[in-house]
Amino acid sequence: MALTLFFRDPDGSVREVRAHAGQSLMMAALNAGIRRIEAQCGGAMACGTCAVRIGAAWRAQVGEPLFLEEAMLELTGKQAAGTRLSCQVQLSAALDGLEVDLPESQ
Repeated sequence: MALTLFFRDPDGSVREVRAHAGQSLMMAALNAGIRRIEAQCGGAMACGTCAVRIGAAWRAQVGEPLFLEEAMLELTGKQAAGTRLSCQVQLSAALDGLEVDLPESQ
């Protein structure tokens, strides 16, 4: 199933991206050419460079990070409300229209 995602840059500009249920948010962003997500470890949850902030209206649908993801966010100092590692967010039909804030820099 095709989904529409909205990635917001720090300057406020928004990029609409088409993605598919079953892929990670990180892969959807990388496939769309979004460069603010570095993903140095390729999605192995070992670096924290794919951190994004989930829009407040979407946090319940996306869910909270599990223990290991929380530990990585703490280790990298990226613990703000709604912050998730995009490699750990699996897209589903329920996330069609998801709004994601991109980091200023990694």
